[in-house]
Amino acid sequence: TASADEIEAQGFDAVLVASGAGWPRPALPGAQAPHVQTIDELAGWLAEEATGAPERVVVVGGNKAGLALAGVARRRGAEVSVLEEGDVFAAAVGLVGRWRYVHEAREQGIRLVPRARLLALDGKLLRYEDAQGGVCELEADRVLVTSGARPDPSLAEALAARGIRAHSLGDCRELGFVEGAFLDAARIAVAL
Repeated sequence: TASADEIEAQGFDAVLVASGAGWPRPALPGAQAPHVQTIDELAGWLAEEATGAPERVVVVGGNKAGLALAGVARRRGAEVSVLEEGDVFAAAVGLVGRWRYVHEAREQGIRLVPRARLLALDGKLLRYEDAQGGVCELEADRVLVTSGARPDPSLAEALAARGIRAHSLGDCRELGFVEGAFLDAARIAVAL
């Protein structure tokens, strides 16, 4: 990880910052429990190679990252459900890619729940509102939060405060995923 101190010490004329987004925990009761993890907190879990005892995993967010993590959990033997607030899973992926992600998830036995809004976590009990407005419950040994990404401009701001010409691109500036990052990079390259 590059720090503002290290970058300043190099004396660059300009710095392109593509440090990405951050995933805060949901502002809901029970979201601070240790079995709830955001994408920012998953390095240890992802590094685990061996399958452990099967667990019940709920992924909050049916985006590309959510479906990919659901696949990892399922291959490790977990019973997996993915809750997506919208109607479409892997919405930021092109149509063909979206079909592939959804098809693979269903083939693996992953339960996909559209129009599901997380309400609260009470220990290992997760409550969500379904498409009809009813309150449903799932038990979860692990909750992986992949929704709620927010731009993280902290490095660019720290550089700017030191008078360093920093250009933010991608999700640290505005959520735009890969396409947004490429468009930002092109804009900055032309400007420089």
